[in-house]
Amino acid sequence: MLISRCAAGCAGVCVAVVFGTAASCWWLSVFWALNPKKESNSNKIDLFLPVLNKYFSTGKIDTVYSICGFLSQIGHESSQLNIISENLNYSVSGLLKTFPKYFNKNKAIQYQRNQQKIANLVYSNRLGNGDEISGDGWKYRGRGLIQITGKNNYVKFEQWLIKNNIYKFIANSLLILSI
Repeated sequence: MLISRCAAGCAGVCVAVVFGTAASCWWLSVFWALNPKKESNSNKIDLFLPVLNKYFSTGKIDTVYSICGFLSQIGHESSQLNIISENLNYSVSGLLKTFPKYFNKNKAIQYQRNQQKIANLVYSNRLGNGDEISGDGWKYRGRGLIQITGKNNYVKFEQWLIKNNIYKFIANSLLILSI
């Protein structure tokens, strides 16, 4: 099974999920994949499709439902393939609304628009990360199309990559951006 572009004429990008031959394929429209006003997304889908096809079976993403679910999730997490690193550029009001557990107004004023400081606070002492001072929140913030977040998840992903002879990146967490 693989996914590929459909014929011209689709609104947005259509992705074909092919089982065996073209005659026995299921077609689905994945409208998150291309905002017609953003030509750059067309190139992005062409960049990601070969990688997705190569590793879908390795990741046991091998049914029409699991493929649709995965494509929908990465579409949501990556803002239609536009974001591969978590944006933590919050205003005072954004911090208070999104992270009320961590911020009062005074603290939000001190942290606003400082992505590294925000990540280190909100991701500290969870997901395998150290405390705020460790810098793990920033180092292991959400990255990649699926927005892997937290040291534990980076380690699990690295272990999966090693087990499947794919890639080693945990020593340099920036490498996840290239996957």
